[in-house]
Amino acid sequence: MLLPRISKVLVALDGSESAAKAADYALAITKGLNAELIAIHAVRTEDVLYETRNRLTDTETVTTGDPILQKVKEDAQRWFNTIKEKSSANGIPLRTGLVISPTEIDDTIVDYGDRENVDLIVIGGGKSELKERLFGSTTSRVASQIKRPILVVK
Repeated sequence: MLLPRISKVLVALDGSESAAKAADYALAITKGLNAELIAIHAVRTEDVLYETRNRLTDTETVTTGDPILQKVKEDAQRWFNTIKEKSSANGIPLRTGLVISPTEIDDTIVDYGDRENVDLIVIGGGKSELKERLFGSTTSRVASQIKRPILVVK
């Protein structure tokens, strides 16, 4: 059986240890296959607004410059910088993106993978920092929805 060519790999980052391991696997795979790597951090709009409402007294003034959204951006940029250093050192083409969506995180990852027509999704299988607000495992929901190959890294 001839396997399809893997030219685009998507990895989802969330700051967890398992996501960092998934990023390392994604880097190794893309280097070995001479593929492009796309790293995203997906956040639900509602989660950003929920945190903002709990910390700001005037929710009518929520803007993109608010502290919670700024923190989300800074965290994502820190994770992206780590993977950028590793990809650059290994000559791996990399694109990064912060995806803020009204849909659940698993739906966002699946939709992004479909929209970008990725050949493989690599995702960590451990606990995320948002576990308290998520019902069930984002990883298992992505795996059950996706029609593309997926590698779950524990």
